[in-house]
Amino acid sequence: MICGRLPRCTAAIIGSALVLTLSLSASAGTGHVNAHPDLDKTEACIRAALRKEKLAIKYIEEGKIAKATIADKVIEPATTDLLTCAAHALNAAAARNEISADDAKAVDTDITSAAAADDDARHFLAERKGKSAITSLEKANDLKDAALFFIEHAAAQPPPPPITPISAVFVPKKLATKYTIHVSSNGGGDVTYTWSLSLQQIDPDKSTPSGFQSSNPGAPNYASAGFDPKCNNSLLPGAKLNSAAGSRADYAWSGLSDTFTWYHGDVGSYPGSSYGCDHTKMGVRGHQGVVGVVVKSDHWTCVEGIDGTNLTEKPEQGSKPVCLYRP
Repeated sequence: MICGRLPRCTAAIIGSALVLTLSLSASAGTGHVNAHPDLDKTEACIRAALRKEKLAIKYIEEGKIAKATIADKVIEPATTDLLTCAAHALNAAAARNEISADDAKAVDTDITSAAAADDDARHFLAERKGKSAITSLEKANDLKDAALFFIEHAAAQPPPPPITPISAVFVPKKLATKYTIHVSSNGGGDVTYTWSLSLQQIDPDKSTPSGFQSSNPGAPNYASAGFDPKCNNSLLPGAKLNSAAGSRADYAWSGLSDTFTWYHGDVGSYPGSSYGCDHTKMGVRGHQGVVGVVVKSDHWTCVEGIDGTNLTEKPEQGSKPVCLYRP
């Protein structure tokens, strides 16, 4: 049931007219020390390199230390601060959504260019060109200052809200799967949820859930993955049909809380209702479709999804939330 490909997970959400640019562009936030440990380390590594290069300029200007010693004992360690310490910490910060993808790319570019300028300075020292080495080191320092600017910009934004992946569990008494997430608002503002269901075939043809078979359509336990337009969860009030074309239909529910229920019993399972799903069109991940949610809290919009229905009472987890900051 776990959604392994985010574009498909977010397809239902995009169908709900809440179109987002999902590029892992969640920026970091306030409380710089506690909220951004990897970004803090990136900054510390860059500042360590900056101190070494300023010291190298001073040594070159004084002329009291051999140029080879300055290159090997001062500038080379500064390059290591950038290409090993800062670069690794930056990657970790981006993975933890402590810095936006665009800012992380800018910082990485500045780090790489600064290291190249350091390398030029070492070559100039080997050629006994002290003034040229200083020019390269000053260029490297300007690039590091630019990287620090992007880091400070990222740290000025509030952190994304703590949000868990969707948890899906079967509820036998309701003949339904219950989807739940947990969200905390960092700023104490309101949290809103828009749940969506995109009916579409998500499993390969002739695939079937455990306990079923797909080789004999006439058998009582026949099932094979397919589009089931009748399994549209109309039993849950408030649905809005956003789009329907061919073998796909997208529905959305606004005003719900942190839970969503997809009813998927047979026709006749629910007293007083003619609603029901076609169990012959189930696949490995149960009834065919993608459940998604858009969560808005403060200036953040977070999106996640999960494939199909859970047919067991053991919870299954959906995709990792992807968050976008809008100031």
